[in-house]
Amino acid sequence: MADEHVLSQAAYDRLVAELENLRTHGRIDLADRIERAREHGDLKENAEYHSAKDEKAKMETRIAIIADKIDKAVIVDSGGSHQVMVGSVVTIRFEGDDADETEQYLV
Repeated sequence: MADEHVLSQAAYDRLVAELENLRTHGRIDLADRIERAREHGDLKENAEYHSAKDEKAKMETRIAIIADKIDKAVIVDSGGSHQVMVGSVVTIRFEGDDADETEQYLV
């Protein structure tokens, strides 16, 4: 389904934690920043105020995106498999490379 967001349990947990942080601390911090910027006077020429408002809009967009992903999440089990799938960490080392020259990718 196109409406599904396939996630590993770890990715799902990270999104839930980020959403909670943005909804609480993020909103409070930006509200304080906007309030401090308002105290500087004329809002038409107040760059700090406009910057904080822009950041708030971006944060609210991020909150909506994360909430949508969480609502439509399908958790996949990626542990203990030799098959590459969503949530797998793939380690690549080219022949002749040392062990410290490996690269890891999260699928």
